[in-house]
Order: sequence, then C-alpha cells, then structure tokens
Amino acid sequence: MIQRKQSIFLFLAAALILSLLVLPISSSSVANAGVYNDGIWEVKDQMNMLGGLILGAVCSLLAIFLFKNRSWQIRLILLGILAVVVMLIFGILSYLGEMETLPAEAEVDIKLGSAIPLIILILLALAIKFIRKDERLVRSMDRLR
Repeated sequence: MIQRKQSIFLFLAAALILSLLVLPISSSSVANAGVYNDGIWEVKDQMNMLGGLILGAVCSLLAIFLFKNRSWQIRLILLGILAVVVMLIFGILSYLGEMETLPAEAEVDIKLGSAIPLIILILLALAIKFIRKDERLVRSMDRLR
C-alpha cells in the first residue's frame, strides 16, 4: 500500500536522487579544467551520471505504485540500485581522472552531493527489506487459510 514504510523509503530515495540535480558533488579552486568548467562539479556535467540519476529516480517512483505486485517492485528497486551504483562508479572514476589532470595548486572541496548516493542505496535496501517482510507476512496468511 502507498502508506507503507517502504513507500516512504522509496519516496525519500527518489527525492534525494532528484536533489542531485541541484546539489554540487565537489568544487575546485581552478575553473576551466575538465568537469570543473565553472569551478563546480555537478551530476549535470556528465551525461552517463545524469542517465543513471534519471533511471534511478524513475525506478524508485514507479516502484511506489507497484505495491500490489511485490516481485516487480523488488525488481524495479534492484534496477534503481544498479543505476545508482553505476552512477557512483562513473562518479568515482571521473573524480580520480580529474585529480590527475588538475594543476597541483588546485584545491578540491567535497560537497554534500557526494554522500547522497550512499544514503540513497541505504534507503533502497531498507525498502527491499520491508517489501520482503510484507511478502513473508502475506505468505504466512495464505498458509493459515
């Protein structure tokens, strides 16, 4: 049902995913260098990260409304987790690549947007946990009939 705990976790995950559109991942004291064109690195700066972001948000939002089909709900959440993990891997690889190309005097500050994917993964894992708990409850009720 829509008011269940997993729906709250899915909604929070989708909201955090969409918040990455406006929150910076990191900033640099040197502009015009790779993803730091304006001195700030955001998810919008790289298409592969943006694609993972959109896929993760869509999967999370769709999973909220599939409460009658728990197996599809879990599959969508797993796809969302995969999208966030791929986005995180691309982000880490891009960050490491940019560190090699930045000048030595450049200072890079990590911002709030870099921690949000980990929070999203935790929320999606909690949603799966509660969906499986509901599934076990429904199956135990079927045995009693």
